[in-house]
Amino acid sequence: MFAVAKTMMGDVFMKTLPAIVDASFTMNYVMMLSAGSLVGRLGWAYFSDTYGRRLTFNIFGFGSIPLYAILPFLIN
Repeated sequence: MFAVAKTMMGDVFMKTLPAIVDASFTMNYVMMLSAGSLVGRLGWAYFSDTYGRRLTFNIFGFGSIPLYAILPFLIN
């Protein structure tokens, strides 16, 4: 995903939103995407080491059910 993020932003959004999306915007987008991934990986690793792998996987598995259920309401 990171390999094509800058190209995707440029191809998809640069034509429709030229005043907002430029090379600097796409670079910052990829940088923030990478930073979010790093924080998530370190955060969940710390949580897993502290509280256990089973609880972490249960949170991933069962926690996603309400998120997917509420997604249609958030879109509308």
